[in-house]
Order: sequence, then C-alpha cells, then structure tokens
Amino acid sequence: MKAWCESGFNKVQTAHSLHIHRNTLQYRLEKIKEITGTSIKDYRKMMYLYMGISLTELRMMEN
Repeated sequence: MKAWCESGFNKVQTAHSLHIHRNTLQYRLEKIKEITGTSIKDYRKMMYLYMGISLTELRMMEN
C-alpha cells in the first residue's frame, strides 16, 4: 500500500520499487480491494489507508 501511494499510484513504478512482477502487484492490489472494500482507484481513500499505515509505523517506532 505504501509503495503504491509513494509511486503516485503508478503500477510500473510500484512493481519496480518492490522488485516484483506487474502481475504480482495486480494480484496484491486486488487483495487489498477485497480486504478493504475500497477500489485502488479511489485515491482519497488510498491516501487515508497510507496515512493510517504511516501513523501505525511511527507509533511502533516510538515504543
């Protein structure tokens, strides 16, 4: 999710940054859609998820 947002929602850049094939990325994005019930094309909601993940990671670093 973080790589997807940080790449500007670009599939080629995301797959490259994760060192995975584009088909693998597509599968993972579909799983995110299934789990969250949110389309990956809904950029506002994707950013909410990104911020939530980032805040959780920040909190973990503090402990």
